[in-house]
Amino acid sequence: MTDQNDQNDQKPPKKPASDAAMSGRVATVVLLFLAVFLGLFIWGAG
Repeated sequence: MTDQNDQNDQKPPKKPASDAAMSGRVATVVLLFLAVFLGLFIWGAG
């Protein structure tokens, strides 16, 4: 029983991020930057 638990606790080797995952991260960073930039722009205009 203990041997099976030890095997389940080991994490599989990390796979490289897919193109879709990388694109999602880039899009998230760009949208966050635009949101902050737009907020500062509006605050500065007010």
